[in-house]
Amino acid sequence: MVDRGHQEMKTRRGNYYQRKKRLKNSNQRIINVEFKPKKGQQKIINACVTHWKTKSVIINIFRQYGKSFVMRYVVLKYLSEQNVTIGYLTPTNRLGKEFYQKMLEIIPALLIKQKNGTDLQITLVNNARILFFSIESINTVRGFTLTYLIWDEVAHSREYLPDGSHVYYNVLAPLLDARGRKLILISTPNGAQGFFYEKYLEAIKDPERVDIEYIEVKCTDDETKTPEWIEEKKKSMPALQFQQEYMCQFLENGASYFTSYVKHFTEGIYNWDCKLWVGVDFSSVGDDETIITFENEYGQVWQEKILGELDEKYMKMASILNKQVQNIQYCYFESNSIGEPMANSIKKLLAPSLVRKIDMKYTSNKSKTEYIELLAYDIEQGNLHFMGNDDELKSEFSTFSYSVSKTGKITFGALYGYHDDRIISLALANLCRKEKGNTNKEYIKIFKR
Repeated sequence: MVDRGHQEMKTRRGNYYQRKKRLKNSNQRIINVEFKPKKGQQKIINACVTHWKTKSVIINIFRQYGKSFVMRYVVLKYLSEQNVTIGYLTPTNRLGKEFYQKMLEIIPALLIKQKNGTDLQITLVNNARILFFSIESINTVRGFTLTYLIWDEVAHSREYLPDGSHVYYNVLAPLLDARGRKLILISTPNGAQGFFYEKYLEAIKDPERVDIEYIEVKCTDDETKTPEWIEEKKKSMPALQFQQEYMCQFLENGASYFTSYVKHFTEGIYNWDCKLWVGVDFSSVGDDETIITFENEYGQVWQEKILGELDEKYMKMASILNKQVQNIQYCYFESNSIGEPMANSIKKLLAPSLVRKIDMKYTSNKSKTEYIELLAYDIEQGNLHFMGNDDELKSEFSTFSYSVSKTGKITFGALYGYHDDRIISLALANLCRKEKGNTNKEYIKIFKR
């Protein structure tokens, strides 16, 4: 008696292995992918897949564009070729594992000859294989010969190993020397620095070169992103972050941060007969000035410069603040360095009702970034108005810059030899108005993530 179920299973198994054998011996591409790319995605595909003369592809792409999806498509195209080896490099092991799992989900099981979840390798029946590795595990790829190398999030990857060797020049480049057809670098920018930036400069230096291609896809290049979506993104994050992550800009160290302040210096009379919020940046001795900034409910800004010996400074500051005791809603005093003891000395000279309206603010790099970004936003939106004859504030705006560290951290401050006392005082007053004046509280939350 024949076991029909057993016989059918043997038949199906036999057919499976026959199909697998045919695929293995076939010279044809074995993976067909149905995918209707966007315009920017099509540019990436053309450069990576069809432009055979291009040896290096530099892709500068904004966040949330579907980078991983289009790169999976490119990888599938490469895997359709026989006997190729693809290296996919990520900053961390976690990202490599995620991409490995995604590839397993979309590659038909029939085509997989071998898979290894520990070493993150997939080999197909046509002997094409892909290796997933990270900067954290880069030594595992030494000794391989790669046909294609894709380096994801280049600008946010460590470029040097503990022994001082460069990830690309000392480790990756030798893997491509023998059979390498293409190097693909894909990332958002991380300052005007590092290997990704170097390759970007190389690519744009001679647009006529066919061996290297630069592709840039900003959020404004995406036909599926509405002006409303772009505006919402712009409002949801600091300006520099938006420029870098969504407009694909390589931020230059030392560049002036405030760019639209000039038009907000206007002639007029400051209105003191209304609600006022105060920010104070202290200095004890030296060239730094103690600055008191008043911001009224109409967004007008007035600044007072306090000079003299310490006792003299205390008397002047107390006099200025007491004069506006009825209209002052709240005060933010910077507590860094000598701020706390100076504030305590001044409080002794202030009206008791005013003392109760003072908060001390310690300005770490993180908090400084928050309220500087908030200040820049309000200037760009036309929410602040400066006295037309305040040339000193205008000068500080022009020399206030930012820098981007190797880790991507943005820091603010005056250029060497210049001051930022007025900017810090103004930022504190503006923050005070926003937090204590019950205005734009939702926006405040954005900058305190």
